[in-house]
Amino acid sequence: LLKRVRMKEIELKKVTEIFGYMDQDLNKWNIIEVNQQVKSFAIYLLDNAASNMSLCTLDALQVSSAIISNQMLKVDLFISSDKKILKVAKEYFKVFNPEN
Repeated sequence: LLKRVRMKEIELKKVTEIFGYMDQDLNKWNIIEVNQQVKSFAIYLLDNAASNMSLCTLDALQVSSAIISNQMLKVDLFISSDKKILKVAKEYFKVFNPEN
């Protein structure tokens, strides 16, 4: 969101409002530690998807975290507006792009 502010696609005031809503809902989130299991699967994704799908390291960590989380608590939907990360995530989850 802050990148979108810098790109002048969204106003900082709106992002601040969104962050406030996120803080209110934080107790409903499942926080996944980036541990060795998450890192190892991220490396697997980078080795197998990075060249074909332009997957970067942070995106691989995000998808890997969701995959590991899915083993403990079902992930119903992977949401992102990043088309590159959605390409990879759709191999594992139902995906949704809020910009479409």
